[in-house]
Amino acid sequence: MNCEKIQQKFLEMDNRSRVPLPVQFHTLYCSKCRHDIAVLTEQFEALRSDTAFDLDRDRCEQIMREVFFSKTQYEHHVSGLQWGVVGSILLVSLIAIPFSHSFGWLRGRFGSGLEIPISIVLGLSFSIYALAGIFSNMDSLKKFVENLPKRMH
Repeated sequence: MNCEKIQQKFLEMDNRSRVPLPVQFHTLYCSKCRHDIAVLTEQFEALRSDTAFDLDRDRCEQIMREVFFSKTQYEHHVSGLQWGVVGSILLVSLIAIPFSHSFGWLRGRFGSGLEIPISIVLGLSFSIYALAGIFSNMDSLKKFVENLPKRMH
């Protein structure tokens, strides 16, 4: 093996735990590679021992405890209006697809038996989207339904 391949094999090692036999054998006879690998090993050890991000376990547990018991909400809320607009676009698309040129081409290419499976798939996808919208806005829908009798009077 040439020096470049040996250095590549050395750099591919996992945590420098076990030096492969071809690398050991090559470094016995090649002083340049032996020197380069020794310099790299020293630099890796210096980086490992002098890291600014090496936290002890006690500090990590304290940080994670503060994150879990924090009052800050990290969720992203999509408004009902946005869900409704996208759902309307999907519904209009679902209705308009049988009249499109592409669907006519599919019908001509694969026959008229394609209409029912495509309608089922599109209907299921719209239903899944509607369920996702309902369940993601369950709290606001619950408040709306509870306040509905008050609004009607």
